[in-house]
Amino acid sequence: MPAAEAHAKALDRPWWLQFAHRNAQLAKRLLDMLSRAMLYYLNEAAFELPDAGFVDRSIHRLETVTAGGKDFTVVVIRNPLAPGKSVRDVFVEHQDRERRSLLGWTSLAEREVDIDGCPAIEACIRWKSDRGMVYQRQLHLGFDREVLVVVANGAMEEREACDATMDRIVATFRVRRA
Repeated sequence: MPAAEAHAKALDRPWWLQFAHRNAQLAKRLLDMLSRAMLYYLNEAAFELPDAGFVDRSIHRLETVTAGGKDFTVVVIRNPLAPGKSVRDVFVEHQDRERRSLLGWTSLAEREVDIDGCPAIEACIRWKSDRGMVYQRQLHLGFDREVLVVVANGAMEEREACDATMDRIVATFRVRRA
């Protein structure tokens, strides 16, 4: 095969096959990684990632303004659940980080609950921001190898809206099982 024809044919190959031709050992590792994939869901789509040890630490933030004109957010955070650790362990670590970083942080209440067959802990927190006192409801829910943390956050004077929102989240929460 003439060199020009071989070069044109090589350009038709995927990049990783061209790479494989040059470095078989690295290409084998790449092909192995691409053959094992993690399916990642979004509301709008799903896509595969190479199984390269990705850990989903995504944070979802939903924002609104209350009838009283105050900012209100619901935040969803994923924390890994290491082997040998419990939801309580991850919850305590989360609370300790907040206690150290949020001015005037105070735990108002907490309770252990079961949500859709999963162990969970609910908590009420207050802390001081540069805009005033903040009221926060948290739900720490353990399943598989992660703890999903759902946080409803608003101004202290919007406590009823915060409680109503979290109560609805807790009442309607369903784990999507594979």
